[in-house]
Amino acid sequence: MKILIINAGSSTVKFQIFEGDEFKLQTICKGTFSRIGELNSFYNFFYQNNETKIIYNIDTHKTAVDLLIKTLKEKNIITTINDLDIIGYRVVHGMNYREIQNVQLTYKKVFEIAKKLTKVHAHGLINTVNYLMEIAKDVPQYFDFDTLFHVNDMLKTNYLYAIPYKFYENDGIRKYGEHGLSHKYIANHVNELFKKNKIIISCHLGSGSSISCMSNGKCIDNSMGLTPLAGVVMGTRCGNIDPSVVTYIMNEYNYSPEKMDNIMNLESGMKGICGLSDMRDIENACAKGDDRAKLAFDVTINSYVKSIGARILQVGELIENDLSNLIIVFTAGIGENSSLVRRKVIEKFKFLGIELDEKLNNKPPKGDCKISKLNSKAEVWIMPTNEELTIAQDICEYLCTKKY
Repeated sequence: MKILIINAGSSTVKFQIFEGDEFKLQTICKGTFSRIGELNSFYNFFYQNNETKIIYNIDTHKTAVDLLIKTLKEKNIITTINDLDIIGYRVVHGMNYREIQNVQLTYKKVFEIAKKLTKVHAHGLINTVNYLMEIAKDVPQYFDFDTLFHVNDMLKTNYLYAIPYKFYENDGIRKYGEHGLSHKYIANHVNELFKKNKIIISCHLGSGSSISCMSNGKCIDNSMGLTPLAGVVMGTRCGNIDPSVVTYIMNEYNYSPEKMDNIMNLESGMKGICGLSDMRDIENACAKGDDRAKLAFDVTINSYVKSIGARILQVGELIENDLSNLIIVFTAGIGENSSLVRRKVIEKFKFLGIELDEKLNNKPPKGDCKISKLNSKAEVWIMPTNEELTIAQDICEYLCTKKY
């Protein structure tokens, strides 16, 4: 069985092709189309231990899909699109959906949710799905949601907002949490590695970031909220702010809700403070003495620390007195690649006896790597995430369940 998993963002399309069944899935190839719609667009293709980077004018998500199919044919991975047995999609928000959904039956509703709650990601998802539904209409296609992992496990005390209850009952306004596919992968992967339950603080840090606490493979809480805007400071997203800031700015500047939404999602975060949204650029600017970049860096680190601290307190009763069952995991673009971010964050937890091995933190080997000292009270790890694998596994499990 060949499964194509698509993870479409606003200007990217990540993909993996898996072969196998619900018991074992093997990656055949993977890649990323980057900077779609920009002049310097390109794509990376990984196949048979080789990486190819091609500069190409990828003007739309449709172009990316066409290029992907062309590449798959050239590599003899498929002869036609119908050689695929399943196509699966990452969807950022599923609102109250609690399981995988058939694309052909639910795409209109899923698109409505995307337009309302994940505007930044919506057009990439919609354009990609619409095109693949058109050219691969005979291939079964399924949505998997970042919210499922959180929605299915979080307690009401962790997801309910203290606003009039009717907004929850009538409109579904509550915390949903995000990056569930990544956090679920980390939860399962940690359990596989240790063969026993660990209390996990999973730090998915990238252009979008969220922090989850988990136990027994289940989510207890996540830093994001109704949408992916809440939580820690991100590349262009503000994270948690006083709600009155929103109404105050709207009143003072006569901004529409859409204008304010764009400011908070696209013009805030690190970009709002210093004009840079990529942590690599900010670290380089800090090294050159840019005070505003240093301020953006420090504000972001502070938000990470507060969120991790809050998650630790939430699971305090589950953590053993010596912290030996606690593990902090860094994943995603910033989490996996920024030694400075990891060091600055963990420094704040030295009072708990959690300490990094600086040599390992600065030059970790590829893949999973423990970067805490041998005598550290809790373990700290880098673990590359794999959202696409989680989606493929979820779909296989879903289909297997439906058979019986």
